[in-house]
Amino acid sequence: MRMVNGITGVFMAAWITMAAYLLAGCGEPAPSREVWVEALSAKHTGLAYLYRNDLEGAAGSFESVARLVPREPLGHANRALALLKLQDYEQAAASVDRAVDLAPEDGEVLSIKSDIVAARGDREAALGLLAHAVGLNASDVELRYKYLTEMRRLRGPELPEEDTLAELRAMLEYEPENLAVLVELNATLVRLGRSQEASTGYRRMAGLLEPVPDDIQTWLDRTLDALNRGDGTEAESSAGILGNLLVVDPAYRASRDRLGDPSQQSPPLYDFRTAPPDLAAVTADSLVDMAFVDAGDEWMDHILPDEERWTDLALADADGDGRLDLALAGRQGLTVLRNPVDGRETDLSPWSSMDVSIPGPGDTVFQLVPGDFDNDGDLDILAAGTSSPQVYRNEGDGTFGLAQTLDPGENPGLFVSVARADFDHDGDLDVLASNRSALRFYRHTEGGVFDEATSATGFLVSASNVS
Repeated sequence: MRMVNGITGVFMAAWITMAAYLLAGCGEPAPSREVWVEALSAKHTGLAYLYRNDLEGAAGSFESVARLVPREPLGHANRALALLKLQDYEQAAASVDRAVDLAPEDGEVLSIKSDIVAARGDREAALGLLAHAVGLNASDVELRYKYLTEMRRLRGPELPEEDTLAELRAMLEYEPENLAVLVELNATLVRLGRSQEASTGYRRMAGLLEPVPDDIQTWLDRTLDALNRGDGTEAESSAGILGNLLVVDPAYRASRDRLGDPSQQSPPLYDFRTAPPDLAAVTADSLVDMAFVDAGDEWMDHILPDEERWTDLALADADGDGRLDLALAGRQGLTVLRNPVDGRETDLSPWSSMDVSIPGPGDTVFQLVPGDFDNDGDLDILAAGTSSPQVYRNEGDGTFGLAQTLDPGENPGLFVSVARADFDHDGDLDVLASNRSALRFYRHTEGGVFDEATSATGFLVSASNVS
């Protein structure tokens, strides 16, 4: 019995020693100030790489951050974001899981994880992650708006308007002067026929706009008058025009910018979570000096195919490799050329054809506008010219197929300009096109499909009235 007790005591002592070692962080010393400064420099370099779309450089820099300060979530989360953009979903998932282990309640980290889960095809699970993140970060209005946008995308017309109202009201609890949220809330109330609540909301909106611009005041009065008369159809039409006018108002834009851009993937983390307080949010210009060397003799000409008369070009990462490719418009339609080199290399090779030559609108293409029109994470192309505007869908590997020819309406002809933006504030891109006689507005519905909605939204303006 004495021997058994002795053996038990030895094992107990060994277990206590091992537990103490684990509780001590496996022997990891806290990073010194010098290490933190080095990690800050690597962080800012990684953010700069992300800004210039050098995703491999960004992933490498954030990997350095994770190595220098392994118990800080920023390096792991931002590396995951760069790998997501490189479409390395397996490594991205591993990196973001490490970040979540370190910061399980961080809304920005959970948002990045939801993007990765969505990119891997499980959008329901991604939405569930966002719901979990919102539950942990109720006051994060930007996170709430992203959650609402994802619900709209996933549920579509089946999303109850009451759920939309609940989210918008929750946002206003924490940011009561956010004009963009209030405008969406009012428009939702109008659609539901809640005239009294909508009228109260629009008067509150006017107070935030003081002084109210004349054009906005005109349509605000029309909206309030229709609500007072109980004319739901006119109220909804006037409210739509009012919303379109607000898009260019500085006060509205400032509040809309505070909601982030839910049509894009999550932004990176900018501030460390575990750094010493005086270093946690240090700006890049206090740590990084950059020198530019005259290297004019090292520029290399890249000769484009000369069988075309090119009319427009656009830079976009067509094949998802983190490098800018070149889309060219011409008399024969649209051609995309692949950029085969890393921008950090000095031995540049010529741009090479991606063997992508898709037919244009039938005649000369005059303008190309890249954008993620179907919300699948890669760049599609909108082309316009002597025929109707057309949307070409990126199949995910740099090849394109015609997705939709937009209805030219009653005024077909040369389309001289096209623009894309989230005009109706629902988290996806709409299209505004101009030919020589009129503006045409195309509202994005589900799956990259556009409906012509010019008159319904107040964009019915003749070219003679456009200066």
